[in-house]
Amino acid sequence: MWLKLALISFVIFGVGGPVFQSLNQKPVQQKQKTQDEAVASMQGYFEMALQPQHEIRLKPDGGDMKVYVSKSDFESIAFPDREEFMTGAGKAWCGKNTEGALLSLSVYDIRTGERFGQYSCFFRRASVP
Repeated sequence: MWLKLALISFVIFGVGGPVFQSLNQKPVQQKQKTQDEAVASMQGYFEMALQPQHEIRLKPDGGDMKVYVSKSDFESIAFPDREEFMTGAGKAWCGKNTEGALLSLSVYDIRTGERFGQYSCFFRRASVP
């Protein structure tokens, strides 16, 4: 009886452990690949739309994306077009990312942290102060 229990434990924990671990790593690796693709897509979107003179930093934060740009680069977008810009960026982020239900995209000033705009994936709405 004890021999069977020891043999079963060895198979489950000795051999089965690495198998279960490798099965768990595949979804994690796929999730990371998907997030990397979404970040690259957002980098391209912001570089194309803003044609920045300064650095753009993207910081994924769970399912949210925080984008840091210079004020002068963001202000290169005419004020009446900013909500449309944020909507396009937000839809691009939400379409590429499936991390959670309350995803959002926020754009901040890289120097002061002032928020320029935000897009909520749940409400499908952009807000530009």
